[in-house]
Formats: sequence, C-alpha cells, structure tokens
Amino acid sequence: MANYNETKWRMDRKVTLSVAFAMITTVATVAGVFSSFSARLDHVEQVTGLLSKEYAAQQQVVIKVARIDERVAAMQGVLSEIKADLRRVRK
Repeated sequence: MANYNETKWRMDRKVTLSVAFAMITTVATVAGVFSSFSARLDHVEQVTGLLSKEYAAQQQVVIKVARIDERVAAMQGVLSEIKADLRRVRK
C-alpha cells in the first residue's frame, strides 16, 4: 500500500512560474480546441438535419413527377388511339 503523501498531487518549489503558466496555457488550448470541435459537430448535425428534411421533400416531388409522367404516357396512348380512329373514319 502506498504512503498517503506519495499518492497526493503537490507542487514543488522547483517548478518555475513559466512552467506552471505553460501547463495552464496548454490545458486552456486543449479545452478551446475541443470546444471548437463541439461547435463544428453541432453545425454539421444541424446541416445534416436540414438536408434530410430537404431529401424527404425532394422524394415527394420525385414521386409526384413520376405519377405525372405516367398520366402523360397514358394520355399519349389515348391520343394515339383517337388519331387512329379519326384516320379510319376519314377513309
């Protein structure tokens, strides 16, 4: 079992003020970088959510256009039949 004094963190007089300042600055920089990453991740998640909503709306438009195309094709078939009937009546 380790001695209580050996496991406790403590500051030695040999540590200079510049080393302590560098450690604090490093910790602050790392915290800032992680904060920046968090903000970027939040932005990406927000954009992804908007894109998924737009994708769903676009899917609905695609379905509607496909239905219109089917109707146009059916109408063209009917018009072709009408033309053929009119040609037979003219003869």
